Order: sequence, then structure tokens, then C-alpha cells
Amino acid sequence: MKLKGLGAAVPTLRDKDGVIDVRAHQRLAAVLADQGCEIVLVSGTTGGGRNLRHEERVQLARASFVLPVIVGVPRTITDSEIDEFAPHTRAVLIAFGDDVPVDDALAMSARARARGMELIAYHHPSHYPAMPASWYEPLAREGISVKNSDTDPHRLEAMKSAGLDVFVGATDRLGDVGKWGTGVLSGIASTHFPDVRLAALGEAAALERLQQWERSTVDRTQTLTDEARRLIGE
Repeated sequence: MKLKGLGAAVPTLRDKDGVIDVRAHQRLAAVLADQGCEIVLVSGTTGGGRNLRHEERVQLARASFVLPVIVGVPRTITDSEIDEFAPHTRAVLIAFGDDVPVDDALAMSARARARGMELIAYHHPSHYPAMPASWYEPLAREGISVKNSDTDPHRLEAMKSAGLDVFVGATDRLGDVGKWGTGVLSGIASTHFPDVRLAALGEAAALERLQQWERSTVDRTQTLTDEARRLIGE
């Protein structure tokens, strides 16, 4: 079964020595599950994925076992490295950028599926240009889902028209989930999940609260990390 539903992209929590805090991630995943969250994404942008070592990504995948886990990984991941995620991970999230052929994504999807996982392609990460529109139909034919963090509703509509299953990441587009989306993968959901759920159901007041939070937050990642710690009672 392909992943779908409402997911939180969690920050990476560390102890005072800078080591991945496994128990803190377990507690956060449990809190989110109690609130109705259905998926957790670790080592994504919100979690500072670009700065994580492979061993740390594996630790995060193992830690969040209460919910189905998606792990953000580099497109250069080796077969032996991807094997280490298979027992703990339902999907890998990869940002391909626009400088590689779509066949690379299709090949990665085959590698993931051979290990019982799926690929979710990240179409619009902060460090790369948007995924080319020419990718939409090839990915859809292979059943590859996409995480869309673009605020442009026309690109989201084009993806759905091409047959893609889309996880919405942009706060401004949460209200479109019911119409266009397969689900949500949102960093803000890691500490504001109740409002994210309501916004995805079309509640304008919840969407406005989330937008106000984003407008007033200077360092989103640090703030989410601090709020996640408060959420789990630390």
C-alpha cells in the first residue's frame, strides 16, 4: 500500500553532547500519533538533512517506529546504505534537482521497491530548482509520489492532472489537500499538527493561525526544535 495521509517532517533532536536523541524522537512520534498524525518524515529539510551523516539518518529511522517512517536521503545513496533503512522505513524522500535525467528517479524507485520501500520525489527543495514538468507523467506512470512545497497552486494542479499522487508541504496550499493532495508532509506539523489537520480539512481559521506563525518566525528550524522539546515535556 502506498503511503498517504497527514505527516509531520520533524526536527532533528539532539542531546547536550550533540548526539541524536533517540528517546526524544520516540516521544515526539508518540505525541504526534496521539494527535492523529499518520506519517513521520525524518532527516528532511526541517531536520537539517543536508548536514546529517548516514549513520544519523539510520538512527532517526529506527527511533520513530510508532509511525510509518519516511527518510530523507541523498540521491547518491549506495545499495548497501539503502539496505540499512529497509527494516525501519516505508519510503525514501529524494531531491533530484533539474540537472539529472528522469531515468535516475525511475532507477532509484526500482531500487527502493526491491527493498520494500517506495520513492517520494521532492519537487521543490530550497537548494534546487523545481522539478521539470516533463517529469510528471513518467513519475505518475511508475506510481512515484511527489512532495510539493511550492506555493503556486497551478503547479500543484498540473501535477494532479498528470496523475501524480502529491503530498502538500507548503502551508499556503494546505487548504488544497482535499482537492489535489494525497496527504501532507509539513515541517510545521511537527509542533502544530492539530491546526495542520484542520487546515487540510478546509478550516480557514486554522490556516490563518499557521500562516501567522510562519510570518512571525525568524528561525523556523530552531523554533520548531525548541517547541518540539516543549511538546514532549523537556
